[in-house]
Amino acid sequence: MDTFTVEFRIWTKKEDLDLSAITEDLGLSPTNTRRRGEARSRSSSYTESMWGYEVEAGKEWDEIEDALESLLAVLVPLKNKIMGYSSKYDVILWCGYFKASFDGGPTFSAEMLKKLGDLGIPLYLDTYCPVEDHKPSMS
Repeated sequence: MDTFTVEFRIWTKKEDLDLSAITEDLGLSPTNTRRRGEARSRSSSYTESMWGYEVEAGKEWDEIEDALESLLAVLVPLKNKIMGYSSKYDVILWCGYFKASFDGGPTFSAEMLKKLGDLGIPLYLDTYCPVEDHKPSMS
């Protein structure tokens, strides 16, 4: 079965974010932060600063619309503040889409598309496919 994660992200490559100021302003505790220059691994570092928020940190959802509904319930009341950030930084709804097989994809209802459009920030769908499905067939 395919699963999904969703996260609201404010990020920039241009400058460091004041992570604590964003937390205080939005009244939300971030579930994912990083600062430009922090170690990403032994051989690389982050090229951007980011503040991220998930409704349930680390949860993988079976339905993408359920995940988005839960996040939108928190974000819609903060729309004016979010628009202030989007004029200065990159602001997105990030969705991790974890494929169980190499076919199909998520469906978005017209109502969900309207809600996403009304919030006014981009939806980024990052797809992860199982490695074994990429092997060429021998037929």
